[in-house]
Amino acid sequence: KGRILAGGGLEGPGVMGKRSPWLAYTTPESWLPICTVAMSDDPGNPESPVKWFVREEPYACMAPVFMYDAEWTLVPGNTATFRYRVAIADGAPDREAIELMLAASAATNTKGG
Repeated sequence: KGRILAGGGLEGPGVMGKRSPWLAYTTPESWLPICTVAMSDDPGNPESPVKWFVREEPYACMAPVFMYDAEWTLVPGNTATFRYRVAIADGAPDREAIELMLAASAATNTKGG
């Protein structure tokens, strides 16, 4: 039972299937050390902002899912590129700190990252 936060004020297990530019999961306070994993969707990705798959039970899991509830067709011979940013932090940063962390990561790694 960790903490699920997402952009746009979204929070909790109800974030499942919702569109958001980012998602973060903080481990439960019973874990030592407490850490947070945050992911952001690149605005250039198809279907951005992405819908998220996130849950706490039976285990914590989070993933961007651009085909969450609809088919997506890639025309034969074409390619698709998807970019996501992942950041890991000690502790349980608040929403503002998560957004700053992801923005700083984007600013320092503008190619291929």
